[in-house]
Parts: sequence; C-alpha cells; structure tokens
Amino acid sequence: MIEKCHYVSFELSSICNYSSIHANCPLHSTPSRTILPLKIIENALTELRDNGFSGRIGWNVYNEPIIDPRLFYLLSKTKEILPNRSSNYILTNGVYLNQTILDEMRQFGADEVFVSIYFKKDEAFFNSLVGNNGLIYHTEFRELDKRLDIYSRQPLSCKLSCNAPIGEIIVKSTGDIVLCCLDWKHSKVFGNLNNNTLIEIVNSEEFKRVNDELQKGERTLPICQRCDWQR
Repeated sequence: MIEKCHYVSFELSSICNYSSIHANCPLHSTPSRTILPLKIIENALTELRDNGFSGRIGWNVYNEPIIDPRLFYLLSKTKEILPNRSSNYILTNGVYLNQTILDEMRQFGADEVFVSIYFKKDEAFFNSLVGNNGLIYHTEFRELDKRLDIYSRQPLSCKLSCNAPIGEIIVKSTGDIVLCCLDWKHSKVFGNLNNNTLIEIVNSEEFKRVNDELQKGERTLPICQRCDWQR
C-alpha cells in the first residue's frame, strides 16, 4: 500500500500559537497538549525508506511547526534517512518566520515552505521573503474553514472518489493514524504508532477496506457522508 502514498504528515504536537485566537481551529477546542515522540517519527521515516517511499514529508496537521524546537533536527534527519527520495514540506502561519529562518530551514533540509496568511497587515512582509538556494516558497491569504461542524452536518449525497487515507497518511501527535486531516476528533483510527508499526497499520485489512471504498466513491463512514472533499 505504501507505494500509493504521496504524502505523510506528522503532527509534531497539539500546540499552535494561533489556536487561542482562531475559534474555528480544532486545537481551540482541544485544550490537552500532546507531543509526538522523536523515536516514533524516526522509526516511521526508516520504515518509509525501507518500503520505497519517495513522496513528501509534512510537519504539521493542526500544529504550528516552527515553534517546535526539534524542527531543524527533523529536517536534517529526514534527509539523512531518505536521501534524495523525499521532500520536506512546511506549512506555517509564519509568526516566527523571517528571511534568516527561511534561509536556515533550507540549509537544514526544507524543500518547500508555504505560509498561510490570516491577517492582511502581514501580507506585504511575507510576500517580501524569498526562497533562496532552490527553496520553493509561496504564500496565500486564507481563512479557517468550518470543519468544526463536520460531524454534525446533514449527510450529503456525494459520490466523488477520495484518496484518503493512503494519499496523505495523517500521523497525529498522539501517535494515532487517522482517516484524514478533517477528522480532528479521531472518529476513525486505524492504529497507533505506540503499539504498531506504520507499515502494519497501512497494510491492515481495515485500512485497505476504507481506502478501497473511498477510491470507488463509497462514503460509508459517518464523517465521509458529510464531506465533499477529494483528498
């Protein structure tokens, strides 16, 4: 199954510096703090290497990656474990970003940095930054969507195929591997990296069953019945 995966996202923690002011952010409603251990991340990266993974590695789901003191280490560790076979992707709100940090992230192994701009006053500054030495850098003004109510919406009749959960494997800060980034309540957990390996979870019958159904547009899970996204 892992050969079908293009993206693995590690939620380094359940901490974001904007969560207290963005009421639509799931972390605003999740006061507990969890940290994804380095050992779990490194083991997963090694498994990905040993099973031929060559996609992108992301360092956030709902967390802000730049506030994590382990980020630069993880950027370089990914390049060490997966040399020339994967790319490091960082999605950030940019509060702690400037040209120096951007350049140093590239030196440590970042391949792409995307800034989600939430306040117009910050737009000119972020657009003035430059991706040097081959770093892909881009920005976009964004608003938080209404994913908080995805569990209580009325069911839709969407039959579109979806590439979850294999297109982007989501590793939460608890170690849970969940359906997709929208599933912030962890309504569908395939396994936990504290108990099983990444490959064991991805090759499980339940993971394969849900993936096959969504590939065919069969949205049988309650959260999928209320969603019209195509991951």
